[in-house]
Amino acid sequence: LKRLVYIIVENSGAQHGILLLNKNNNLYVAAEGSSGPENTKVYDEFVQLDKINLPLSFINYCWRTLEKVPVSNAQTDSLYQNDPYVVKNMVLSMICLPIISKGNKIGLLYLENNLIEGVFNPSRMEVLNLLVGQISISLENAQLYENAQGMKWSKMLSNLLANASSAILDMTPAEIFSHKDIYALEVMQIREALQVMD
Repeated sequence: LKRLVYIIVENSGAQHGILLLNKNNNLYVAAEGSSGPENTKVYDEFVQLDKINLPLSFINYCWRTLEKVPVSNAQTDSLYQNDPYVVKNMVLSMICLPIISKGNKIGLLYLENNLIEGVFNPSRMEVLNLLVGQISISLENAQLYENAQGMKWSKMLSNLLANASSAILDMTPAEIFSHKDIYALEVMQIREALQVMD
């Protein structure tokens, strides 16, 4: 789970990400991470939402509607600009994606970037949709990865996405994602990996 959150944060354009999971129809924080492999934390026991700073108005809306909601600039968004978390943390880009499997509400993935607006653009949404789709299947079947078989797809994505392109091309992840052609190759690799796992 720790590796999964790290992969998502590093490859989505987010500075910070939180995985929220459903337990008895209530959302709890299962893991959170910021850029860098040492900045990801998985909680031994799920943490209640009021124990961690979050944009609750945004998360509650997404959980209620199960809509994929990208916000380009939360500072000027009429729905969320007054959320205490958004104001305090100067959030610009944020997105919330529902995690659903076989009609069951598994949880939400929340991502944010406080430096750049419009980070979660259509091309990044395409990658996130692929990852969230696989997350929902894996969380449902592997019960939070307690089953080693449930981890095989995560290891494969790790090999593809854990900065391999950065090392080969001598480019930062930000440079790769801003380069249209290289970014298209990254998306293609993810698609091929997911096809192999089916």
